[in-house]
Amino acid sequence: MSLNLTPLTDPSGGPDGRRLAWLASDTDGNPVGSAFLRLIDRDGQRHLAQLALQVHPAERRRGAGTR
Repeated sequence: MSLNLTPLTDPSGGPDGRRLAWLASDTDGNPVGSAFLRLIDRDGQRHLAQLALQVHPAERRRGAGTR
């Protein structure tokens, strides 16, 4: 399975950090999943991050999340 990643603008940035977002789509342009990486900048804790990965239910168990 080949995927295209599109970086997105996430307006939910704040004083405690920022988020990076990506949309994964198949070669036909159909959305397959998304990923959000929150970079935390709070109280000198600049090494912390949170990752949220979502795969569309119809695309699960096909390797999209692993890619």
